[in-house]
Amino acid sequence: MPAAALVWEMKKILVVEDEKELSDVLAGRLKEGGFLVAVAYDGKEALDKIAKEKPDLILLDLVMPVLDGIGVLKELQSSFETKDIPVIVLTNLLSEEKIAQVLEAGGTHYLVKSDYTADDVIAAVKKRLDLV
Repeated sequence: MPAAALVWEMKKILVVEDEKELSDVLAGRLKEGGFLVAVAYDGKEALDKIAKEKPDLILLDLVMPVLDGIGVLKELQSSFETKDIPVIVLTNLLSEEKIAQVLEAGGTHYLVKSDYTADDVIAAVKKRLDLV
């Protein structure tokens, strides 16, 4: 298959994480897994990149500067163009209330950072995109 055809089929992931070290690890592992990757470090930058990049899936932190993850989810749900983008929330917050907020705001998965390795996150991305 020509290289151009392979690039065309690659899925685009937006990593939204204000912890640079973690965003670098996730972005690197996703690239190794064959994904195109964009990174945003706050909610406002995420919305700008979503409009520009049109990702196939978003990995989203909840606690971020400028606009938090719940705010990003609500913005995504308010637009016909973005409401169907799958969003995996990756956070340190674990509470039934927070999980309910995320699901109500349109998140599709909720992962607690301390419970998952980078490999687990990549597996969740692949599963959500029906690549496994």
